[in-house]
Amino acid sequence: MSRPSDTAVKTLFAHSRNLCFYERCEEHLTNPNWRRVNARIAHIKGEHPGSARYDAGQAEAERQGYENLMLLCPGHHVRIDDLLPDEHPVELLVEMRARHLSHVAAEPWCTDDEALRYSAFAIQDYSSEVSTKSLSTIGASINEAAEVLRESLASYFDEYPADEVPYPWQDVVDTAGSKWAQYLDPIRTVRHEYSGVVVLSNKDTTIEIPVHY
Repeated sequence: MSRPSDTAVKTLFAHSRNLCFYERCEEHLTNPNWRRVNARIAHIKGEHPGSARYDAGQAEAERQGYENLMLLCPGHHVRIDDLLPDEHPVELLVEMRARHLSHVAAEPWCTDDEALRYSAFAIQDYSSEVSTKSLSTIGASINEAAEVLRESLASYFDEYPADEVPYPWQDVVDTAGSKWAQYLDPIRTVRHEYSGVVVLSNKDTTIEIPVHY
C-alpha cells in the first residue's frame, strides 16, 4: 500500500493555519511544546477497499495526492471514517476542505522546515495506523498462514541441521506469500531466529510467528 506524498502533506500543513480542517473545529494541529502533532492525514475518497468513500476507479497517485487529503484532529478523523461516514460524503468533505483552504493567511504561520517536520510526524503516524489495520485485517487467517509456515519449515528441518538451513528460503517465501498476498503486500523478507520465531516483513508491517519444530 502506498502512502500520502511528502510534498502533499507538507503543503497541507503550510496551508492549514495550524487548525483542523473540520468545519468550525478550533483544535490546533501542532504546538511547540508537543512531542508530536495533533494531526491525522484523512482521505476524502477512501484509501483502500472497504474504507469510507472508497472509489475503485481512482488512480493511486490521486488517492494519495494533495487534492484528496485533509488534516484533521484525531477526533474528527474517527468521526468521518469510523463513526459517521454516511454523514460525510465526498461532496461535503471537498466543500469543507475548500472553505478551510480559502482562508489561508497572507503570512505563513510556519517555516518550510517546520512544515516538513510536522509532515514527517504525520506520515509516521499514518504508517503506524496502516500497520495496525493490516494486522487486524489478517484476523483468523493468521493461524492458517502460520500453519503453512510451520509445514514449510518442517520440511527444511527434516533435511538440514538447524545451523545449515538454506537462506533466504525462497520456497517458504513463495508458499507463505501466496497465503498472505490477499491481506498484505507481497512478503519482502523472511527471517528465522533460532529462538523459534519466524519474522515476516513487508514495507508496512512485521509479523512474528512462533514455530515449533
